[in-house]
Amino acid sequence: MEQQVTLRGQSSSTLRNYIRRIALFVIHFEKLPEQIDPEEINEYLVSLAWDPKSPSRSSFKHMVYGLHYYYRLLGMNKNAIALPSLKKDTKLPVILNQQELKELFAAVWNTLRSFGYTHYGVESGAVAVLHTWGQNLSLHPHIHCIVPAAGYTLDRQWKNIGHSGKFLYPVYQLSDAFKGRFLDSLKRALRKQNELQLFDDVVQQAYYTRWVVHCEPSLAGVEHVVKYLGQYTHRVAITNQRILNITGDKVTFIAKDYRARAVKKPITLDGVEFLRRFTMHILPGRFVKIRRYGIYNHTAKRNLKLQFIPEQSPDIDTLIKQKKLPETNLQRFQRITGIDPCRCPVCKKGSMVRKRELPRIRSPSWQLTFHRSTI
Repeated sequence: MEQQVTLRGQSSSTLRNYIRRIALFVIHFEKLPEQIDPEEINEYLVSLAWDPKSPSRSSFKHMVYGLHYYYRLLGMNKNAIALPSLKKDTKLPVILNQQELKELFAAVWNTLRSFGYTHYGVESGAVAVLHTWGQNLSLHPHIHCIVPAAGYTLDRQWKNIGHSGKFLYPVYQLSDAFKGRFLDSLKRALRKQNELQLFDDVVQQAYYTRWVVHCEPSLAGVEHVVKYLGQYTHRVAITNQRILNITGDKVTFIAKDYRARAVKKPITLDGVEFLRRFTMHILPGRFVKIRRYGIYNHTAKRNLKLQFIPEQSPDIDTLIKQKKLPETNLQRFQRITGIDPCRCPVCKKGSMVRKRELPRIRSPSWQLTFHRSTI
C-alpha cells in the first residue's frame, strides 16, 4: 500500500489515514476485508455515507479509497471494482469547470508576470479574486487583481516600478497579451479532447475581437481597493439588499445598467429563471477563488528567500545632525574666491573674531534726490 501511495504522489499522512480507516473496518467486523461478504460492506458504507457527524462524507470517502488500495494490494481487483466509484465534482453549473477557471487564472498571472520582467526586470506579484456574475446575474467570469508597484530584481533587490503611481503597464499591450495567452491555452485544451474543429471558428473570431483589460491606480487609496474586493470574497451573485420584492413566481431586484452610465434599474424575472441565474455562480467544493502569485505566494517567497523589512521610524536627532545648514555669505565668498576674509591680514595665520556688528548706514532721502537732480 505504501508503494501505491508513493507512486500516485500522495503524502504519508494519506497512507496513515487509509490504514486507520481499514483498522476501524476490521475492528467493526472483527474480520479482514477479504473475509467479509460484499453486501455487508455496502451496508457499512451506506451507514458511513449518511453519518451526521461527517456532513462532508469524508469518513465514507476515505474508507472507500482505503479499501480500493487494500484490494489492489492483494490482487483482488474484482472486489475493488465492486466498490462504489467516487466522482469528483469538478464542473461548475451550466458552463464552467475547474480546469477552465484554472486556465483563466494562469493566463492572467502569466501575462502580469511577463510584463513585470519585460518592462521593469522584476518578479512582481498579484492577489487575484474571481468574480463570475454581472449586475443582472448573467454569467460573466472575470478576475480582479491587486498588483503592487514594486518587485524583486534578479540581483535580489527591491525595486519600485511604475511611473509616479499613475501608470504601470500599457493597457493595450496588456489586453493583446492576455487574449493570446488565454486563447492559446483554450486551443490546447480543445485539441487534447479532439474538439478543436468544433470550436475553431469561435476561437478564430475571438482572436479578431478587441478584448478589454481595465488597469488603473486606485483613486481613493489602497484601503478602498481592499475594502471593495473584500465585499465579494464571501458573497455570491447578489445580496438581500438588492432584492426589492418577491411575489408569487416573480422576483424583482435592482441592477446597475452600465450602458446607461450605471443607472440603477429594477429587473423582474421568473422564479425559475432567477434560480437558474443564481445557481450558475455556485462554485464547487474546495475551489479556491482568491489566489496569491509572485511575491505574495508563500512558495515563491520561500524559494526567492524574500525578506519584507518593516518601515522604521526615523531618528529625529540623527536627521538634524545629518541635515546641512544653509551656506552663509562668508562661506560662499571663500568658496568662490578662495580667500578667507576672516584670516588675519598681518600674520596670515590667526582668524579674526567678530566683536560687534555695525548697523547699516543709509543716506537720507533728500541727498539721493539732490544728487539725482544735479545729475
